[in-house]
Amino acid sequence: MSMSGDFQLGGGENMKYIMTVLTIIVLTGCVTPYQSKGFTGGFVSQWVGPDTLQVNVKGNSFTNSSRINDYSLLQAAEKGQEFGYKYFVYEKLVDVSTSSTLYSAAGSSGSQTYVPYTYKHPQKASVFLMFKTVPDHLAKGQYFDVSEVQKEIRTKYGIAE
Repeated sequence: MSMSGDFQLGGGENMKYIMTVLTIIVLTGCVTPYQSKGFTGGFVSQWVGPDTLQVNVKGNSFTNSSRINDYSLLQAAEKGQEFGYKYFVYEKLVDVSTSSTLYSAAGSSGSQTYVPYTYKHPQKASVFLMFKTVPDHLAKGQYFDVSEVQKEIRTKYGIAE
């Protein structure tokens, strides 16, 4: 880049470019981490019956639905292991995602319009049936193994034990 004045930090298109790049850098770190429910989302789990665990996972608008599903499975595997279970299956999975719309001003100061931006906040409510041994009626691939789930998902997202 030359020092001839072609690039002005505060001017027009260059400033839009800089702001866009900075926004992307800041937002890439905003995905909901695997955590108990907090400001940016997370999970809540509770036993709702004998051998039955409910897990609710909520993400922010930067968290995709696949990650929410994985966090739900990981929480079920952790709770299962904690209470001596080795296997589990989904009994119910419900998408309870929400969305919100924000409006941003666009255009010059004399002719502004407002552009809507809709953000989805993914949330899943899952109910799992937990087992200490594999039920006779389930074949391989029809149930989750708590050890395998933990290993696979922790590796996928770099989550420490």
